Amino acid sequence: MSLTLQWALTTKRFGYHIYELAKDNLQLLSLAFDPATQTARVDCNETKRAFRIEKQGFFKRRIVLKNEYGVNLGELSYEKPGANQGFIDMNGERFFFGLRDNNQQELVIYKSTSEEPILSCNLSYDKQQGEQLKQPLTEVYSHLLMALGWFLFLPVAKEKLLFG
Repeated sequence: MSLTLQWALTTKRFGYHIYELAKDNLQLLSLAFDPATQTARVDCNETKRAFRIEKQGFFKRRIVLKNEYGVNLGELSYEKPGANQGFIDMNGERFFFGLRDNNQQELVIYKSTSEEPILSCNLSYDKQQGEQLKQPLTEVYSHLLMALGWFLFLPVAKEKLLFG
């Protein structure tokens, strides 16, 4: 059984893009992302964290999530350049991601590639912005993917959402 969530861009202020992750009408996580500095501030269930998202590699592109002290927490890699699928390694575990074939705005996360998704997430996507950037959707929204990966390891996500 898959959990369905929704990312929504709620506002832009002071250079930050403010996103909310929700299940039905319940807000689970708030993310303030600064595209200029590639920093994110996350507020989830009384947990507040700051992250830096770095793009590394030339031929084999990967995205690294670092905490406020510069320690690597996770990594996002793509199957091949320009692909909208790949994997997230976080806390010694690997999750696979991709976009549903029939809907380019629905992101799915799997525990393994042969299983049913554990999570699907709708994205508020500005198609014109994506076309201007000439990047895969998952790269445009890599900060949301990394936040989802981090969220999956929180006790509130494991207890109340994924297994409750």
